[in-house]
Amino acid sequence: MAVVPITAAVVIKTGVDGAPAAAAADGNSVGNNGKIFLRFVNAHASEARTVTFDATQTVDGLAVADRTLSVPALSERVIGPFAPSVFGTTLSWTYSSEANLTVKAFSFTANPN
Repeated sequence: MAVVPITAAVVIKTGVDGAPAAAAADGNSVGNNGKIFLRFVNAHASEARTVTFDATQTVDGLAVADRTLSVPALSERVIGPFAPSVFGTTLSWTYSSEANLTVKAFSFTANPN
């Protein structure tokens, strides 16, 4: 299997569809412009989920540590933005378990007034 791409919803003044996608077994990815935020909802009654974001940058030949996020049972978390210089122009992540977990990507643009 492979990482499953999702599309970020662009947040605008009139609102945006907030319907999430089910977390994929091998992880998900989204185009990263540095203005991406992700919302994770864990519907499992007792187990937390860990999301690991793949850092692609190296410093002096050393890998930058991946970022992790814990989503407690029956909770939600929003995280972002992700610098393209650290996480790349395609942001990828995996899950400790995808069961009972959904994700929604949002992209924020400059205020159009």
